[in-house]
Amino acid sequence: MSVIDEILKNQNFPPILLLFGEEEFLIDEDLNKIKSYFENIDKSKSDIDILDGEKIKVDELISKCN
Repeated sequence: MSVIDEILKNQNFPPILLLFGEEEFLIDEDLNKIKSYFENIDKSKSDIDILDGEKIKVDELISKCN
């Protein structure tokens, strides 16, 4: 079981979740699991921003995290 699977199963979400690594397929797979999970729950209970680390500026990332 992957870390993402464990987080989704236990519904123990960290405030910020970073997906990174050399295997883009695995990153996309985990991202799709997370998206799918949140599409099936009450949207008023979640606040999600998906950001591309190669395209975002540091000050924008800090602003989103705050």
